Amino acid sequence: MILGPHVILPSSGYGDMLKVHKPAAVLYLDPGDSVPYLAPLTVGRFWIDTPIQNDMLNDPVVSGIQLADRCIESSRHNGITIWQGLNEPPVGDADSVARLCQFERARVQRLDEAGLTAAVFAFSVGWPMEDLSTHMLITDWYAEFMNWLPLHHYVMFHEYWYPTGPMHADSYDPFRPSRIDRQRYWPWQHPILIGECGIDVAGQAGDGWQGHCPPGLNLETWAYLYIEQLRQFQQLLKRDKRVKSAHIYTMGQYGWWSFETGDHWRQFAPLFSETLPEPVEVPDERIRVKLDDGSIIELELEEYLRGVLPAEIFPSWPMEALKAQAVIARSYAMAKRDERRTRGVPFDVYANTQDQVYNPELIHPRTDQAVMETEGIYLAQANEPYLAQYVSRCGREECLYCVGANGYRGITWDGRACQWGFEYLSGLGYTWEAICKAYYDNIQIVDLRSTDYNHPFVPIGDDDMAELFKTFAECEGILDPNLERHAWPSGKVTGSVCRIVPVDEVWQRWGNIVDIEPGPYWKVVRAALIPEAQAGQRTVIYVRFLDENGVPYAAAQCWFAYPTSHLNTGNWVGQFDNGGGNGDIFTYPAGGGEIAMGQNSFLGAIEGSEAVGPYIVGGHGYPTEVIAGFGLTNNHHICFIVDFQLTEYGGSDPTPDPNPAPDPDPAELPGCAGWAINVIKAIAGK
Repeated sequence: MILGPHVILPSSGYGDMLKVHKPAAVLYLDPGDSVPYLAPLTVGRFWIDTPIQNDMLNDPVVSGIQLADRCIESSRHNGITIWQGLNEPPVGDADSVARLCQFERARVQRLDEAGLTAAVFAFSVGWPMEDLSTHMLITDWYAEFMNWLPLHHYVMFHEYWYPTGPMHADSYDPFRPSRIDRQRYWPWQHPILIGECGIDVAGQAGDGWQGHCPPGLNLETWAYLYIEQLRQFQQLLKRDKRVKSAHIYTMGQYGWWSFETGDHWRQFAPLFSETLPEPVEVPDERIRVKLDDGSIIELELEEYLRGVLPAEIFPSWPMEALKAQAVIARSYAMAKRDERRTRGVPFDVYANTQDQVYNPELIHPRTDQAVMETEGIYLAQANEPYLAQYVSRCGREECLYCVGANGYRGITWDGRACQWGFEYLSGLGYTWEAICKAYYDNIQIVDLRSTDYNHPFVPIGDDDMAELFKTFAECEGILDPNLERHAWPSGKVTGSVCRIVPVDEVWQRWGNIVDIEPGPYWKVVRAALIPEAQAGQRTVIYVRFLDENGVPYAAAQCWFAYPTSHLNTGNWVGQFDNGGGNGDIFTYPAGGGEIAMGQNSFLGAIEGSEAVGPYIVGGHGYPTEVIAGFGLTNNHHICFIVDFQLTEYGGSDPTPDPNPAPDPDPAELPGCAGWAINVIKAIAGK
């Protein structure tokens, strides 16, 4: 998916810029008989006032043909082959949609006869409408037309976000249609264009990115931050392989001054690729489903799963159970697809209990959520999709639900997962990963999504646990080297830094305790560092605690602390949580205070002298390792995902202390609050 400009012609001076930078995708408004540059993907449209558009839909067939003829004539002169129809037409009721579909059908047929391509609908932001009971788009009104529309024609959407950014909750909800990524819920497989995108609050001339420049920033600096938002939007759209391009509104203006990007063209130009992506060989993500009437339909795998989950499991069950079902059903479908295609079978799966029941009439928002949250994740053995079979009740001895009895039809189903076991284990606090591993031996969990977002996933091993530093220079699109505040004095671009502090060091700083007795302690077994852009523009830390078997620990306790102002004021905020006794993931915001990092701090020696939002995270109730980190002043921070697991500690080798302190009275050893205060002092190098 590539970004391109939306250009309003005539635009004085911008034609030369287009010729020099040659973006691979351009949308021209009122192109005339010639355009300054014909991109590999060039779209044309004409300005038509809203009252005239509405009048055209009173005679949709004639109007559709007339507009198509106008496009055909223009194409003979300027060479544009893809043409948009009306712009943001009314689609608020069935009658309006019916007339629009009549218009588009007549226009498409005429363009097809001339060898041209249509981009239909051009939905306004927030449209089509959502069914609030199911959180799905209302698409029945479009079904007859879309089922007729040849697959080489495009569907167009407009997607704008608020100044807080495309990933902020006021513009994006990953579990339901929202202002952006709305096209993802469109069920047909035609290619998609985002005809307009960017910042827009209410559709008025002053509501674009320039009109919402934050106080204290000049437009040049704000442009860099806006460009970062556009990169985030591009990364999000890459998940939907139907989307071919998105066009930033706008260069040139009909009074839309605050949307203008042309005055800052040199800053925006690096967003635009000069070439369309080369075709690459990717795994076939479609699946052929044989229905009960003998017909075969072809669907995207994720769309197929939307119809499988509610037919195979109760949507009311806990979400971890639904996620386990989603991963298992995806794995089964992928394995069956590979096996049958190897044998030359003309379909991949049956739509009934011979494989998995597929019934799209049962689609439910909770099972949709499970499919979306596990998209691209499947089980594998020997690097191949695993045929993950399952049954309602397995009857296996090792199943905590069945315990050797009550198997479906009185049979023990060895090797199969137990769906009622999903529900039971999730009630015990098992994650979907733990549920899968409880029923299948020697499996790997493969996540194809890691290639979409370039998440810097940090594995933690015994050899390198003591000193873990991580910068974010390699996170493409997160930090901009042109912003001085994103660089150390050395010029190196970096982001947040963190360190895992081993338990020995924590306790030595805590209470001058050099020799730790053998026993359980909280060990960091995973630290995933995710850019703020993928955390919804929030600096947020997720903490999870597991028992010795990797199961969420119901009695987990967590300490988190950060400063709200400069450390010298002593104004620290600390939070102590017991998790409510259900093993929930702990979620914390990062702090906003500034702190001078000394050579003797938990973070060690670093370049520069100041940082913002230092924070510490650790367990409670047992000795603990600590995650300590900070972000640069005015910089994007990070999102931590940290897993602590109870691990047996073998004891540390006593280290002679040249100035031994008297043994502390056990009653005077720090409790929870004392632990936090002493660790905070240690971080500050006090």
